[in-house]
Amino acid sequence: MPSDKRKLSFYAFFTKYSLVQDYGFFAGVWRRLLWKILPPVPEEGTINYELLKNASQEKALLESLPWGNISQHPLCTELDQAIQALCSKLAAFGLDSFIKHKLAKELEEAPCPFQKIFEISHKLEGINEHLVFDLDEALQRARKQIVDLRLNKNNSGTSLRLTIATRRMLEYIDRTRTLLRLKQNLEDKTIWTQLFKEFRLSEKQNRSVLRYINRHLDLLALETVEHTSNKGEKYIAEDKKEYYKFGRKAIGGGALIAIFALIKLWLDAQGFSKGTNAMVFSLNYAACFIVVKQLGGIIATKQPAMTASTIADYLDKSEDPQFKSMQAVLQLIRRVFQSQFISLAGNFIMALISAIAIYKLLDVVDISSLTSTIKPDYLVKNTKPSLQLVGFAALAGVFLATAGLISGYIDNKVVASKVAFRIKHSPLFFKSAKFAKWFEKNIGSVLGNISLGFMLGSVFLLSDYLPFKVDIRHIAFSTSYVGYAMMKGQLAISVICFSLLGAIIIGLTNFLVSFGLTLYLALRSRGMRLIWLPRVFARVGKDFIKRPLAYLVFR
Repeated sequence: MPSDKRKLSFYAFFTKYSLVQDYGFFAGVWRRLLWKILPPVPEEGTINYELLKNASQEKALLESLPWGNISQHPLCTELDQAIQALCSKLAAFGLDSFIKHKLAKELEEAPCPFQKIFEISHKLEGINEHLVFDLDEALQRARKQIVDLRLNKNNSGTSLRLTIATRRMLEYIDRTRTLLRLKQNLEDKTIWTQLFKEFRLSEKQNRSVLRYINRHLDLLALETVEHTSNKGEKYIAEDKKEYYKFGRKAIGGGALIAIFALIKLWLDAQGFSKGTNAMVFSLNYAACFIVVKQLGGIIATKQPAMTASTIADYLDKSEDPQFKSMQAVLQLIRRVFQSQFISLAGNFIMALISAIAIYKLLDVVDISSLTSTIKPDYLVKNTKPSLQLVGFAALAGVFLATAGLISGYIDNKVVASKVAFRIKHSPLFFKSAKFAKWFEKNIGSVLGNISLGFMLGSVFLLSDYLPFKVDIRHIAFSTSYVGYAMMKGQLAISVICFSLLGAIIIGLTNFLVSFGLTLYLALRSRGMRLIWLPRVFARVGKDFIKRPLAYLVFR
């Protein structure tokens, strides 16, 4: 230890964050990998160096401070400089044209605090209670505006750059407020001890490659799922009128799917190569989902990715599920399951009925080129309940969740990049306000549906490269196949019932996997603690056992 602790520099310790290490993701990973070989060492003569050199030094360093005369110590000047540096960086972020534009809505309701933060911090010398109070108040206002901006991402869109910048701003604000508290309580050993512990933990975490990657993946997840919660509300029935409206839309969706299911059977019978089959199957699936969406129908299995984000958004706002918030969460989950049930039931029933009706119509007009492509034994075998069936349905659920996230990501990018506004001012698109509005409202859904179509239609190609068969099962398509098989073959009632049971299992698996994956990702992306999540599921399970109909029928 140095013989004179008064010469130790505290500046880097106070600022905590390097003000110049705003490097990219891969550069950050590479830097941390190099640190595993050659760890960074703070400059000698700094408190950082002494703290990292030996953990046992903490108590000795703490006792070496000149208690009783600490306000005259040079570290007070460095403390003021650290506060000024953090406030200057914060003001530079807040007054940046990009962030200032994003904060426009918040600034309409309250004056911009960032200029005030900059001005007060450069007057802060010695202990001036009035200035400290004013600076703390301005920091709190700035924090509120940034938090409001982060909560209103659906209106302004988000990006990794904005998310990282706002998170860094919140870190600067919290650190500055901590330093202000220290400035007012320099003799408080508890604060100093806590700062020492936080420093050691921060150094350990900052050098972790895995934590760095997880942190950025969470940011990417946040950018991806944040925009879907707004749309998820449209897939949750709020009253009986909406509940039955969902049922009618699901019936329309089921009828359309039965048509595209027959087209897929016809395409499969044409003897194309596997690559061609993958392309035509994918286009058929994509066309089906787009047509259903544009005609106002509902495909139940595409809803969970949206509704899961809505639940995560609600849980994020409640932070800890106390009794009142838990009751509200249960009510929201009931509405989600009610909406999913009526949608799944509508798809299931109408896909079956439509397949029967279409076959009857084709039989009457004698279009054997279509009916001959139906192979009852093969179709029934593909809906027979088994572990393989559950696996294929689960894989479809993964793709459904992924497509929902892609849709949310694209919708977010369209809003964040002001694509609609740019289209309205682009001669290339004839400055069409109508097209701009359609593009902003539908492009995410269209591209999400196309991506889902290609995932579902081409995944079977992986079977050639893996030691096991890979395929998907989707409730509405599988139910349509059962309907066609019933009409074409002389099937026993037991076989038909067994196949329909398989279709129901497919639907439940599609829903649970898609919903579960998106809910987990949405919660993780918000940095929420998942430790109490089992308590939520336990309450939902008990509530379902007590009143199962409340999760199926809107009352």
